[in-house]
Amino acid sequence: AVSYPCATTQWISAPYRGPERPPVSRYKCSLLVVDDEPSILDTLRIFLSPEFEVLTADSAEAARQLFRQRE
Repeated sequence: AVSYPCATTQWISAPYRGPERPPVSRYKCSLLVVDDEPSILDTLRIFLSPEFEVLTADSAEAARQLFRQRE
């Protein structure tokens, strides 16, 4: 873990992710996440967004609509 100082001079820990990797491409791949739980969608969006353009849908129908919009 790597520690970072907070404004109050307390230290917080963050997981060590290793050396910075150069991007493979200047473009992000799109990733569609479908789940009916909003908290799962939010968590996956936060976790995956550094690497992907994350699209979310709360149902199969909403996912189909996203596909139609992006064609």
